[in-house]
Amino acid sequence: MERHLKNIDAASVEIETLELRIDQARDDLVRSLCEAMAAQVPVKAAAAAASMSVAELFDALRQHPGPAAPPDENG
Repeated sequence: MERHLKNIDAASVEIETLELRIDQARDDLVRSLCEAMAAQVPVKAAAAAASMSVAELFDALRQHPGPAAPPDENG
C-alpha cells in the first residue's frame, strides 16, 4: 500500500509542477503580447506568432489579471 501512496504523491507533485510551469508560460506569453501591442505590432501578426486567432489573443489578454498595483505610500 505504501508504494501506491508514494506513486500517487509523486504523480500529484508532477501535476502541480506542470501547472506552475504552464501558469508561468501563460504569464510570459501575455507579457510578450502586451509588449508587442505597445510596440504597435499588428494584432494579426502577434496572434499568428502565438498560434492564436485574433479572438483568442484578446481572450487571453482579457482573462489575465493585470499587474499588481504599486504599494500605497501611506501604508
